Amino acid sequence: MRGTLDVLAEAGMLDEDRTPTIERWFDRRIADLPQPMIKELRIWFEVMRHGSTTPPRRRPRADETTGPSSTSRCPP
Repeated sequence: MRGTLDVLAEAGMLDEDRTPTIERWFDRRIADLPQPMIKELRIWFEVMRHGSTTPPRRRPRADETTGPSSTSRCPP
């Protein structure tokens, strides 16, 4: 049996507007940092998740990979 989201997506009626869990988690981790550091970490995070075609090039990573990598770069 298909779920409601599957049916709506197939019909082109699904507007997925939820913020991914990994983004909410990352925002909480960096919230208390100085703004210049937040800016740099956000760039790094976006490159990790979505990749980059400009140097330094990087292929996109799955959220399951980005989360553990972020843990070592953000304060507890």
